[in-house]
Amino acid sequence: LSDSAYQAAVNAMLRAGVALNKRDELDSAGKVIAAVKLLTIGITADEIRIDPAQAGGLLGKFDAMFADGSGIEVKAARSYRGDRSFQFSRLRPDTPFEQLFLIGRSADPVDWTNVNELDALCWLGYVSRAAFDAAVARLRCSGCQAGSRELRAAVTVGSRKQSWLGPCIKWVPFRRLNLGWWRRHV
Repeated sequence: LSDSAYQAAVNAMLRAGVALNKRDELDSAGKVIAAVKLLTIGITADEIRIDPAQAGGLLGKFDAMFADGSGIEVKAARSYRGDRSFQFSRLRPDTPFEQLFLIGRSADPVDWTNVNELDALCWLGYVSRAAFDAAVARLRCSGCQAGSRELRAAVTVGSRKQSWLGPCIKWVPFRRLNLGWWRRHV
């Protein structure tokens, strides 16, 4: 992402593909947004690697990976009601990730690599594996989405009426995401 030609190519791909709901571009949107923000708060490629390829890419089953080898799943969504309500899909309990990053955006940015624009539009939601598994267990006990390989979660940041996943998400607006928050929560 430090290469201007690569940034231009990424922006062109995301501008065209996200608007058309193309799966590869939707997958890349979350990864690009996460990478741009993490680099600006001081997280380096030595600490975390974000796979630019679609599922089964360079890092195998993971969208990203910490230096210790623990896997990260990255899901992104554009708001569907207001600017803080997001629906995340294709949440797979059988994927062996240890961390789940949810990237919610109130609108699509003009420049997907401009951190100032992303700061005004995006939220990061963090869910540990233990919290995710507990939420899935509660969901299945209630009979909702039972037996489903892929789950969906509609969440609203700050809502008192929580979805099945909502209570275990630690949210931070991008403009407030810094190394201190990262170290405390992730």
